[in-house]
Amino acid sequence: MAKEHAAADRQAPAVAVKTAPAGPANDLLALQGAAGNAAVTGLLHRSEQVAPPTVITGSGSGASSLRGFTRALMQSQRQNTARGGGAFDPVAAAEDIAHTNLGDIGQSITAPQMLPARSPDLRNPDDPPAVRTSLTFAAAHYRHVPLLDVADYTRERGGRREHHTTQRNQVGGLNRALAAGYGPGQVVHDPTGGAIAPRIRAELTALAVRIPAGQHGELLLYFAGHGGPDGFFGVDGRPFSIDALEAISTEAAQQRIQLVIMGDICSGGRLALLAQRRSQAYLQQHGASAAALGTTERLLAAQAALIEPLDRLHYVFEHRAQLHGRILPRLGNLVGQVRDGLAAARVLSTAGWPGVPPELRDRLTTELAVAVERIEDAYPGLVARRLVLAGMSVDYLIRSVAAFSDTLNETISTLQEQARPH
Repeated sequence: MAKEHAAADRQAPAVAVKTAPAGPANDLLALQGAAGNAAVTGLLHRSEQVAPPTVITGSGSGASSLRGFTRALMQSQRQNTARGGGAFDPVAAAEDIAHTNLGDIGQSITAPQMLPARSPDLRNPDDPPAVRTSLTFAAAHYRHVPLLDVADYTRERGGRREHHTTQRNQVGGLNRALAAGYGPGQVVHDPTGGAIAPRIRAELTALAVRIPAGQHGELLLYFAGHGGPDGFFGVDGRPFSIDALEAISTEAAQQRIQLVIMGDICSGGRLALLAQRRSQAYLQQHGASAAALGTTERLLAAQAALIEPLDRLHYVFEHRAQLHGRILPRLGNLVGQVRDGLAAARVLSTAGWPGVPPELRDRLTTELAVAVERIEDAYPGLVARRLVLAGMSVDYLIRSVAAFSDTLNETISTLQEQARPH
């Protein structure tokens, strides 16, 4: 273990220290979240020099990804070592995995990814962090809650419960992959939901005192376990909420700490949604033109109105809809949101695509038309009072709209990265 840590420290890239002028203290700017979505309203610090969180995730919207994202990251690190490829960058490797949407390595056992696999990376490559570290939360053994135990790839020696889903030589591989870029880091095994936020804040405080004046640091947060639309589940079944993560990301920025967030959890794409919307506010604050961001605003609005309700609908059917053939009131509300989201989709199709590269524009136009047609076809099945028929309709829609959703997310990231301040 000590030898691995020493090797990881040697592999971690040396970081040059730069001097930057300090901004005004305690200068806060409240910014409305993108697409008029009040739930995404956040505070950005005027003087902060760090970009919004960079989020990379690999899990599908419903059932477990079977640790496909984590296994792919570990495999990438092993291949890099075998090829003598030099320093391994876990963030670049994870972004490459997310870009391919996990392909054939087990993204989801039930349905394609609906939410974004990654957020835009707005970090400044010419201003690397002075210090880096990582913090992993690995929830594997769930206590008296209806959540299956899962493999823990962070332990150097796996217990019997891990071995039914993983090979012994893979246990501990995640730590090695992250350490190649961030040093040894810390791992919290089987956290409860309520213990996660305080542990992150403690890590931020410890990291902040190590950052030289005028510089910034970087903290990689890795979540492995069960998740849902409302957050990451601790082993007691209580969630660490996305709202809590949003508040922490603001605190991190005020401490000059850049967050990189990776999630191998169900509905992990909701972490990327947070970062997309925070990125929009960040770009507005840093002077990106209204024309450059106008198309992105419309894409985010369509995503909030149509894709998010579909994703929640699928999650509820996969995990909650055991109601003796009756439709939950919650399902009825989500079906109504999907219906209302069609209006936003139609507006998007007639508003044009200024600033969108031609190849993405052509894909958006074609795939949006197909998505609208498929939703109209399937809507009668959604409102049927038969759970089986409604479930089949949801599954049909998820698969039918997946191509449009993927192109939508790719376009949002492309446009936001093009507007990145230099």
